[in-house]
Amino acid sequence: MFEYETVEITAQDIDNLRARDVNLNEIEKIAMLKIINALDADCIIIDSIDVKPKRLEKEITDVIGDTKVISEHKADDKYIQVATASVIAKYKRDSIIEQLKKDYRKIGEMGSGYPSDPKTKKFLENFPYDEMPEIVRKSWKTVQNLKNQEEY
Repeated sequence: MFEYETVEITAQDIDNLRARDVNLNEIEKIAMLKIINALDADCIIIDSIDVKPKRLEKEITDVIGDTKVISEHKADDKYIQVATASVIAKYKRDSIIEQLKKDYRKIGEMGSGYPSDPKTKKFLENFPYDEMPEIVRKSWKTVQNLKNQEEY
């Protein structure tokens, strides 16, 4: 029905960019632009990450030029392409997580990866801060809290 591309943003990518004061929305925009540049699209439809969708639309247009850009909240409810892209992204993410769970199963259950998940917190406690695996965002507050506990 349409072309698509995915971009994986690793924990290390996020940590490196966050160390340079790049926020998560900017990191997502960088990924979006990589995808846009990889495709030859007549129109770009974005489920807006900005509270002001028109601002995001303008920022993307300023970078890519004349290609039509549509940025809306809940675009996945209105555009089948965005809904499908969301499903593809979630499938890709879930596939990566399943592989990571297999790779790290001997250490313990990883949980969901979300900061509030007790299983994720317990998994992280298996590692001193300096030995956290590359799959862990060291800039994450949960990990920073573990580092601070080590220091006392």
